Amino acid sequence: AAWLNDVNNLTYGIGSTSRGSALLEFVPAGANAVATNARAKMRERDSVFDRMSAAGVADVIARTATVDVATDCSEADAVATTGVYYPAGLYYINTNTTLSNPITMAPGATFSVAVGKTLTINGAVYAGERQHIFTGSGTVAGTLGKVKVWVHWYGAVADGNQAAGTGTDDGAAFNRAIIGATNGSTKGGVLGVVSGYYFVSTPIVVAANATTVLTIEGAGKFNSMFVCASGFASSIVTLSSYGNPMNFKGFGFVGPTGFAINAKGLDIPGNGIFASDLWISGMGVGINLTGSDIQVWDWVCEINYYYGVQVFGGTAMKIYDG
Repeated sequence: AAWLNDVNNLTYGIGSTSRGSALLEFVPAGANAVATNARAKMRERDSVFDRMSAAGVADVIARTATVDVATDCSEADAVATTGVYYPAGLYYINTNTTLSNPITMAPGATFSVAVGKTLTINGAVYAGERQHIFTGSGTVAGTLGKVKVWVHWYGAVADGNQAAGTGTDDGAAFNRAIIGATNGSTKGGVLGVVSGYYFVSTPIVVAANATTVLTIEGAGKFNSMFVCASGFASSIVTLSSYGNPMNFKGFGFVGPTGFAINAKGLDIPGNGIFASDLWISGMGVGINLTGSDIQVWDWVCEINYYYGVQVFGGTAMKIYDG
């Protein structure tokens, strides 16, 4: 249902004794329209609800994910002048869809993309750094307006228990977020990670990429912490070969009580990698270096079972301020 010019839809005047100026009502056009008021309308800007049927709105609010609202989202995007506002709710996308205008996700607003479907977002995305805004088994693609993305957007929860080596696996969320930070961006892709304990059972891998400058930025080596189980037998984070410089900074890696003796904290087989502000403890190997053109500084490796830093081959490595 489309909104007509607000002046033409004015139902009650300012100062009306029947309803009060705070409720300055508007009646939208269309059979499925739901009346609202000026205060709510101005907060929402161009709300996606303005283009959605009553059944669609009800499904979104109930978070039942049974009504495909992809067409409604596309229509709202097509007519938006300053971007589209998504109120709280679950937006089920079961049709391949591209959104080009900026979108603002209210707290509690989430896209659920169906398996085999792709939601492409090329406009800037505005959401809180701890919001979970993408879910489902489908694909989220596009440039996202080249804004800084946050790992919580992709489902990270940061509920790890370091001593016990338990928690919700955040590894898959990191891997999805890394793709989101690099999609369509030729430079300056940034993935932000807020403070918390991130339990990893799915290894985090930054794959080779020859076109994107990527920064993965934690909140500091004693604030954004990776944790794993004692039986974890892989590298928590692997930074693979990169055509452009990549920055990885501001993280701690801590094993459970009794060490994760078969685990590596940070593995760098790639080239052109800059890693800094790191603390690694309780692993089998803290940092494993096998690539080239690597710089590691402002780091602490302590109480690791085998080695703090292990170097195999590679060239042009600089390790300092440790």
